[in-house]
Amino acid sequence: MRRPSSFFVAFMDFEEKCKETKRARCIYKFVFNHIVKRRAKDLYRKFVALEKWYGDKEGIEDAIVGKSLYQYEDEVRKNPRNYYMWFEYIWLEESVGNKERIREVYVRAIANVPPAEEKQYWQRYIFLRINYALYEDLDAQDIERTRDVYRYSGDY
Repeated sequence: MRRPSSFFVAFMDFEEKCKETKRARCIYKFVFNHIVKRRAKDLYRKFVALEKWYGDKEGIEDAIVGKSLYQYEDEVRKNPRNYYMWFEYIWLEESVGNKERIREVYVRAIANVPPAEEKQYWQRYIFLRINYALYEDLDAQDIERTRDVYRYSGDY
């Protein structure tokens, strides 16, 4: 039995051959919203290639950012206490500018409390919490959320 992603790849290839790039983009976006992320690896590669070939500068940048977000999501899923990766993921989300998405990633990141009481494990985690508070205070300008970040005790 063929995987659903192979069906979509064939469908998008067909649309590309017919020079229906708008339709192919719509199919890609549908797939990215409805398929399991780890199955979409080849699709992201093909989408970036489509944008490089037919897209404008903004389309290419969006495709590359989408692929990077996918990679960061995969890395933090594999190792949720890799705070360096969470920082990279958050900075990329901040460059996109979707406040709700940024908050969601911050909340997911700080939910991964270090398992040991040693300083080396807590240092990056504390920086992450401070950055979240600074984001809410300076960028989002939401004082009540900033207070909530400082009061956070492990359950949102």
